[in-house]
Amino acid sequence: MSKKILFSSFISFFLQRKEKECFKLMFDHCISYLKTVNIYRKKEDDTVEKQQTQLIATRLFIILFLISLTGLVGYASLTVRLSDVQIKNPSQSTFEQLYMDYSETLICPCSQTSIEMRQFTDFNISYHQVI
Repeated sequence: MSKKILFSSFISFFLQRKEKECFKLMFDHCISYLKTVNIYRKKEDDTVEKQQTQLIATRLFIILFLISLTGLVGYASLTVRLSDVQIKNPSQSTFEQLYMDYSETLICPCSQTSIEMRQFTDFNISYHQVI
């Protein structure tokens, strides 16, 4: 029984070590690629000074691009998003609550009155004789 546990722990240690070595190799490969990448290379017979200038320009471009991308993502994630919600025929209490919460952005088009005119108005026409 103890041999199985010992063998199992040895295997897991070996696999973890392999994963760490694999990640280290990938990291080293990425670093070496970033040290030698040149997006401005035009021809192979460039002088060493031109290649050095191109490498510096490439690194500067990558750094500025990453800073800009980080700023853009940060700005996009921090901006306030507004949305329009329409509530048809709200009650008086609902309207008052919405007005308290969103008084600066609340819009009420009032296309339909809540109370019809005939409920509170009455027209009685009476004609008088003119002498």
